[in-house]
Order: sequence, then C-alpha cells, then structure tokens
Amino acid sequence: FQELQTRQNSQYQGYGFVYFTGEDLTNGEQIYFGAWDVASRQGSRSLAIWESPDLKTWSAQRLVEVSPPTAGMTWAPEAVYDAKAGHYIVFWASNIFAASDTNHTGTSYARIMYANTTDFRTFTPAQVYIDTGSAVIDTDIIYDEATKTWHRFSKAVGNIVQEKSSSFFGTWTTVANGIGNAEIGQSEGPTCFLSNRYAGVYHLFVDDLSPRGYVPFETGNITSGVWTKSTNYALPTNPRHGTVFGITTAEMQNLSSL
Repeated sequence: FQELQTRQNSQYQGYGFVYFTGEDLTNGEQIYFGAWDVASRQGSRSLAIWESPDLKTWSAQRLVEVSPPTAGMTWAPEAVYDAKAGHYIVFWASNIFAASDTNHTGTSYARIMYANTTDFRTFTPAQVYIDTGSAVIDTDIIYDEATKTWHRFSKAVGNIVQEKSSSFFGTWTTVANGIGNAEIGQSEGPTCFLSNRYAGVYHLFVDDLSPRGYVPFETGNITSGVWTKSTNYALPTNPRHGTVFGITTAEMQNLSSL
C-alpha cells in the first residue's frame, strides 16, 4: 500500500476536494430524492469511472459492472493501492439478496464489498469485506505512517465508527463510535485526510444529515479516537459525501486556471 502512504507526505501543499452538492433546487427550495428503497434494491451494479492525466482534462464516463446480480446497489466507491500485489483494491457498499430473490424484494442490509483491479477496466469477482450483520456504508480508509496503522471510518447503525488495524485484511478493533453525535447529531459520508500544514494532524469531514452538509473535525492523535469540531475553516458551498486528497504545488497551479 505504499502509493497511498506516499500521497500523505510533505510534497503535497494543497488539497483536492471532490464532493456532491446534494439534491437539486427549484425556486430556492430543496428537492429531496425519496426513492431510497428502490435505489438500494434495483440500483446500479456498476462503477462510473472517469480518468485524467492532470485532474483537469477528463475522459468520457464509462460504466463497469462490479457488483454481483444479488446486489441491490453499488454505493460510495473508494480505492487504495496495494504495491506488493500490484493492484488497486476498490470497495463500496451493496445490499446483498438471496440468489433466489431475483427481484430483490426480501430483507437485506448493506455490506462493504471489494474487488481488485490493475486498470479500472477489468475487476476480480466482488467479495465481502465488511459484514457486521447490520448496515454499513460510506467506508473511508486511511493509513497512518507514524504508527503503521490503518484506520477506517464508516456509517454503521446511524453512527460514524472509527476502527483500526495493523493490516488491511486483518482484525479491526473499534476506536470510536458516534463521532460528531454530540456536536451535530447523526451524520454519514466520512472522509479523513492528513493535514499538509500541521504535523500529525488529521481532519475528518462528516456529512450532517441536516441540509448544511459537511462539518469538519480534527485530531492530533488519530489513534485516540477523540475528534474536536474545527473552528477556523472555510468550505465550498454545500459540500456533501466527498473525498479530500493532497495535491502538489504544480497541480494547484494547473487547476487554478479553471
């Protein structure tokens, strides 16, 4: 997983932030997508993929089916690179139904699935990565070089849960449960990233279920599971469910011309 570690070093002077802006507006009023049950039973089994050499010029979208026919959806995909194996590990959330339930009308819950790829065109058959017996979605995973520890953040049973492990496919232990609940109530869509400015500081954005969207938290000790709501910050308008990653000065300058 060396590539993921490298993207966290000091050469990154800025941040890239990719995010949703929520549902659409009409006459200034929020439009809410209400067909969540249908979307989680009869949703897409594919990843929507774009490619870019410079974060500025993007290819046309292509769809690659990664979830099995028993899956009801393919939500919130992310990827990390396994340098030893020479492939990417892509993971996402899917409701999985019985093979005999071809219309997906029975009961189910979201698991985190994964598949491997070297080119984001062909993928190994999907396998279960996280199955707690109840719904888990929006998993985000980061490696802390200082402690040689993996940390993953998920929405589970209405809470943001932080877990840690010495190995990506090893045993995970819970570090914190209900991150942000005391300050903002329930949230989802977590994204965690290492500060480019302050040594050892991590930021965690959680998407408040209210219309305000992402709220930032921070910690100087990621293994503690103690997160403090940030005070001095500026975010784009209405960011929700996204990913933050480090970018170089050259990448920042290239993007500034957009």
